[in-house]
Amino acid sequence: MALEMCHYPLKTTICDYVSLMDHLMETSKDVDLMVQKGILVNGLGDSNEIVTLVKKLGTHIPQDCQSSRYAWLFMHLNRHCENRWVKPKYQDNIWQKWLKILKDEYFSTPWRSASTIAAIILLVLTFIQTVFAIIK
Repeated sequence: MALEMCHYPLKTTICDYVSLMDHLMETSKDVDLMVQKGILVNGLGDSNEIVTLVKKLGTHIPQDCQSSRYAWLFMHLNRHCENRWVKPKYQDNIWQKWLKILKDEYFSTPWRSASTIAAIILLVLTFIQTVFAIIK
């Protein structure tokens, strides 16, 4: 990075990349998400160490995002983060929204699925028993 900043100030590819990663990695949760999505490989083992390493690498880089080769990415990410009220596509239809909530909350693991199905069966049988008790 020092060689690049001293001898190639107009071609700061590595410095721009480190600056981008410095902006993207604020906490260990950010690193964990990047590892989960396959963007990073965590060779250090601890996510906090990666955040600390990238922050230390980025301390002496001039933070001029306008001249960075990733300036368009910064602009689009900032615009996206500022516009929080854009509805995701699944919220256009109320049934899709409910199905997504059902899948995420009640069917995310096999044990949750089994307990949800058992609870539904129990409620249906209780309702049938109540109906027969009223009829009798």
